[in-house]
Amino acid sequence: MKYLCSVFILLFFVPSLAQAQENELVFTNRQSIGDGKNGRTWSQWKKDVGDKRIGKVTVIARRQRGKNVYLNLRFGNGRTLDNGKRESLVGNDQQTLSWNVGGQRSSGEPLVLKVYNGKALIESVSVEVLPELPKPKPKPAAVQNSQPAPAPVARQSREERRNSLDPEARSGCERRESLRRATIEVAKVKESGGLFSGKRRVAGSIKAACVEEAGYYENGQLVSSFDLPFQNRFSRSQFEVQVRSGKNGEFRVLTYDGNEEVLNVDEIIVEAGEQERLNRKRRRQGIPYSGRGR
Repeated sequence: MKYLCSVFILLFFVPSLAQAQENELVFTNRQSIGDGKNGRTWSQWKKDVGDKRIGKVTVIARRQRGKNVYLNLRFGNGRTLDNGKRESLVGNDQQTLSWNVGGQRSSGEPLVLKVYNGKALIESVSVEVLPELPKPKPKPAAVQNSQPAPAPVARQSREERRNSLDPEARSGCERRESLRRATIEVAKVKESGGLFSGKRRVAGSIKAACVEEAGYYENGQLVSSFDLPFQNRFSRSQFEVQVRSGKNGEFRVLTYDGNEEVLNVDEIIVEAGEQERLNRKRRRQGIPYSGRGR
């Protein structure tokens, strides 16, 4: 009787354990990642998860250096996941962080964790893999009356971009062992269009060397390219572009060594709005003010 009970328990529980393993990827190799600033090494956590639908990602991490340290999550070089969610690391204790990816497909892109304002130790990452959705039945063809969506800016492959660069400047960039990270500075944000259009004009500058590509992106697609000179010495270039809130907008600068500097546009708009409200309050009180404002 005891033997039969053991067999029953084994048959009942083993399938559920196997299912749990099928539906979860666990990475336990500890890795330190840094933002490359103030003498810290630049590195990111990057793992291949195949082409799968991802649910929740749970990370166990701790802060090693820096203040106001936070992590975000993305697929490859795409936009940040979970609506740009930032998870802060406070103190030196181990913390459990999570992102709800909501069933988005990785489409073969690696899962990437980036740290900002410091250095962090990633102790483990658990990735929930969701089952595949049934394929929808084909719908009969319908007459399309709506206007087509605007096409994104055509982009060259990285090899094509590199082949088109000035050979002398490219040789100088290849000889440099390391590059200081690019900096993106926003000088002015002002409303553009109707009150509720969400459009803004953003003016600023980029200080960088060996820039392969720079521009404004929405939902991971290049919308407006910035014309920056490719040279192996640091220079500052001005830009002004129309952006839209709520479109996962980002300013990106990709340099020859593969590093990418990213600035979240929605955060810039929120900060400018808060500064404008503060400026209005100071004007009413007769106090001098400054800031990006409108």
